[in-house]
Amino acid sequence: MEHTVSPRQETSVKRRRVFSDIINTGVQPPESHARRKSLSFDLVRISPSQTTKKAPANRQTTDMNNRGSGIPTLRNPDRYEKLLNISESLNRKCKVRCSDTPTFTNVSVSDANKQLTERLLAELEELEAEIRRASDDLAAIDDEYSHQNMLQRALKTEMAELNSVLKDHEAKFEYLLAQTTRAVELKQKELDVCLREYRTTLEDSYNNAKFQLENELQQLSVFEDTDTLNKLEKLKKEWQLLQDQLDKQQKQNEETLKELEQKHRLKLKEKEEVHEQMLRSADRELEKKEEALNSIILALKQAEELLSQEQQADAELKAQISAKKTLISDFAAVKADWQEQLCALNSKIRSLSQTEAALDLEIEQAKSAYDDQKQKVVQYHKTSRALEHSISKYGSNRRAFVRVHETLAVTHEDEVCSLKFDKVQAFSASGDFSLEWELHVQECLRGTLAALVFSGKNVNCTEKMTSVLTAIFSGVEALHNSFEFELFVQSVRIERTRLLDLLNRSNGLSMNIKDGTLDLVSQRMAIRGRNDISLAFQNISLTDKATFHIFTAAATPRGDTIPNEKGTGDSKKLSATLILVDLTKFSPLEQAALFDGEGANNEFNLLLKHIFTHNRCLTVCEVDNPNDASALVLLQAIHRSVNYNFSELK
Repeated sequence: MEHTVSPRQETSVKRRRVFSDIINTGVQPPESHARRKSLSFDLVRISPSQTTKKAPANRQTTDMNNRGSGIPTLRNPDRYEKLLNISESLNRKCKVRCSDTPTFTNVSVSDANKQLTERLLAELEELEAEIRRASDDLAAIDDEYSHQNMLQRALKTEMAELNSVLKDHEAKFEYLLAQTTRAVELKQKELDVCLREYRTTLEDSYNNAKFQLENELQQLSVFEDTDTLNKLEKLKKEWQLLQDQLDKQQKQNEETLKELEQKHRLKLKEKEEVHEQMLRSADRELEKKEEALNSIILALKQAEELLSQEQQADAELKAQISAKKTLISDFAAVKADWQEQLCALNSKIRSLSQTEAALDLEIEQAKSAYDDQKQKVVQYHKTSRALEHSISKYGSNRRAFVRVHETLAVTHEDEVCSLKFDKVQAFSASGDFSLEWELHVQECLRGTLAALVFSGKNVNCTEKMTSVLTAIFSGVEALHNSFEFELFVQSVRIERTRLLDLLNRSNGLSMNIKDGTLDLVSQRMAIRGRNDISLAFQNISLTDKATFHIFTAAATPRGDTIPNEKGTGDSKKLSATLILVDLTKFSPLEQAALFDGEGANNEFNLLLKHIFTHNRCLTVCEVDNPNDASALVLLQAIHRSVNYNFSELK
């Protein structure tokens, strides 16, 4: 008896054989765990071994517990850097989680966030209102569009009906026209047949009679009988009468036939006209219907275009609304990010504010030190300029200052450098000549006869004169406790043959120079404050001639005595003058002639001679290029006038 093996038993045997061949390390398992037959095959215990292709473990240190809780953990407690990282992390978490505490910065941040939220909510409400309005408009447009579609369908139905009626009318007209044409053709054919039959019968009767007569004539001509000949003649006459009657009858028949044809044609024309009128009226009605239909179609097209535009605007509005909704939905995440950024920025601002406070303190200290040094430098320059002025005052009564605009064109080898003026410097908008003018002009307040001559280039002489008056008033304010001043001004324009008073625009004035005294009889204007400075020189810019101005300062002492130049004191009323001359309106050569005393105006020559002789005079000259021929002539003339001894002249 053979033993049969089932397929399942065969597979279990194969499994047992395969698992029994597995060898891991050569170590035999314990006897209790060696063979288990619960699954109908042997289980083999595979001991763990070190794999060769295992990924390296993530040994990166971290200060956070990644197993779900927010408690930080310390992997390596012996590392100081790790403690610092944990401390920073805790500080950051405390700042983030404590952002709701009522601190000043966080309150401002929450207020700002609240304002932003309210603004976004207001925008959301506005957008929802716009959506509702747009939806209402869209519903109204849809209703109108459906109404227009219904109207269009009704008009199309009516037009189809009208087209069918028109086609019926056209078919009827064509049918009637064909019937009438066919009837006319049949009638005409019948008439033609009748006429042909009548004509053939007449011709047959005529031919028979003619044939009979000819036969009778031939028979009679054979016998040549007189009676027969007479009968023949009678027959001929009858034949002729019959022929005439036949012709008449034919003519009458033709006329009647023509009349019938004309009447028939008239009837046909009348019928055609009636049908044409009906056709024209139908055409007119059709054109009217077509025009109405075209207008309706055009209106429908316009409505469709408007609807498409509204739909496009609605789509754009929906896109904007979706974008706003997306922005609003992302607001929470953005708000959280902003809060973190604001917390970080607040910490930075606090650190920067401390640094800024320290820097501000350093800047204030440096600025105070700089101001002290600057004040010392200013005082030094003022003292130096005052000493220079005092030294020059006791040295010479005439000085000359030159200001050069084009300094690159001047070298030390030029002739202007050999003239040795009191001061030669480059032009600048904030030049230092104003202090020289101030010190020189304030000499008149101490009882000195001072004079100031502007020459050379015409550069805003009105501003220069205004600065002179400002210097006088600053000196008056400085001596306010010791004196009471009254200041007057006289302004004169000098022409070739006459003098013109600039204050009252008149010629009634006179000037006399005798024994070192200048006597000018003209309009005087009192200047009581700085506000009167612009009134004093309002007419200077209106003239293009040379002018001179005399400022008279009358001083009365407040105390018992006042010091003078000799150091003694008296209580008399002092009066001092300042003569201010503007030569810039002349050309450089004319100015040079005036400085040499050879000018065309004799009164101007006498005035300059008096100023250079009896006054403490300061000549200020501004030139572009001192190497220019005319400028060089002017500078030489000024140098001669400063160094010339006018007292030797008679």
